[in-house]
Amino acid sequence: MSRKRKLVVALTATAFGLSIVGTNSAQAATYSSVEVYVSTYYSDEVVLCGRNQNDTYVCSPTFATPGSGYTKLSGWWWKKGSQIEITGHNKSNNTYPKVKFRIGPPHNGSEHPCTVYNYYADCDGRSRKVL
Repeated sequence: MSRKRKLVVALTATAFGLSIVGTNSAQAATYSSVEVYVSTYYSDEVVLCGRNQNDTYVCSPTFATPGSGYTKLSGWWWKKGSQIEITGHNKSNNTYPKVKFRIGPPHNGSEHPCTVYNYYADCDGRSRKVL
């Protein structure tokens, strides 16, 4: 390979590497992990536990799930296809329902699906009345 051609190949590889390094966390996570939105029926607040984008088992801080819509847990990325466990807290009767969700189609009958989009997923505990 000529010296000029080696330089072109090296510059192309460097430019490609810089474009990957320059992506933000949301863009990088688009392909293998998602942020999660949770909807609850009974629970006033929830905690999520599962595999993050680095395949490390983690639990989120407790966050409120007010109203009838979805609440986003910002800045936490969960691995697509992985199982997450959502533990709710109903403050009026002090109960803690635990529900297993799959970020994607469920693998068995004990899991509920989270609908996956490009870089986020909806975990609907409200319409199923499980959270």
